[in-house]
Amino acid sequence: MYCFMDDLLAATRPAWAPAPDPRQRLSDAEVLTTAVVAARYFGANLAQARRYMQEHWGQPPLHKSGFSRQLHQLKDVLDELFATFGQLLKDQHAEARFVLDSFPIPVCHNTRIGRCKLLTGKAFHGRCASKRCWF
Repeated sequence: MYCFMDDLLAATRPAWAPAPDPRQRLSDAEVLTTAVVAARYFGANLAQARRYMQEHWGQPPLHKSGFSRQLHQLKDVLDELFATFGQLLKDQHAEARFVLDSFPIPVCHNTRIGRCKLLTGKAFHGRCASKRCWF
């Protein structure tokens, strides 16, 4: 995954993206790979993913704050990378169909529905049968 991330980052890195700092202990591809591993295998727990990458893949140790700082600097690059990667997958699998499954999430309780400015109208009202309440 790291090699793919490094190659994709080298090929699609936006021109406006900040240049890597030479003092960084981890490359941008290592940081992004750790973030993807955290999202996929560790429930988005970056600390567990960092520990896993250090123990199993020989990644140099980096303090939590340094890792977080470097990851936050790459937020826009990561967004662009996912958009590019998603487009690549869509282009390769043009005949594929995607299904979006969703479930209602309560935004506010029934007593506050009149004051709710986020979603208005009866179409956004719902009922939770297990709690016997409306939202």
